[in-house]
Amino acid sequence: MGYIYEWLSSIFGTQLSDFLWGYNCNTQAYDGPQVYVGIGIVTGLIVVFSIVLFYRLIDRPSWANRWTPWLLCGLITCFINFMIGGLWTLGLYSRGAIGNCLEVYPYQCWMFGLANAIDTAILYLLLSFIFKRFISINNPHTPWRSCFWVVGK
Repeated sequence: MGYIYEWLSSIFGTQLSDFLWGYNCNTQAYDGPQVYVGIGIVTGLIVVFSIVLFYRLIDRPSWANRWTPWLLCGLITCFINFMIGGLWTLGLYSRGAIGNCLEVYPYQCWMFGLANAIDTAILYLLLSFIFKRFISINNPHTPWRSCFWVVGK
């Protein structure tokens, strides 16, 4: 799970990344809890929930060939996961769970939230490709047909 976040570790720093991998300052080893796993599971579940919510409940026939409601739902999902990533790591920081040997600052926690939002956007896009045909009640082509229709005009 951590490898998904690792490609964005330059955004939030390697020290915080080491902690999220489970680095323990007392033992100087990676034997602590892997926080990446918990945040990744919560993020993935929120993305799946928002896609199911959009394609099963929110998507209306009057929105046929419109991509803006889909984009708005995706942006809200990104914001929620930004807050989860930032507040989760900031809570660990404020409780002192991050060891003193790692130089981690509060802004890095919010930058991890930004990395979590970027991963959320990618996952939202990919899962929309997968789920839209199978679970959409009204518009199985939203937003793709509308995006290509607008570009083609």
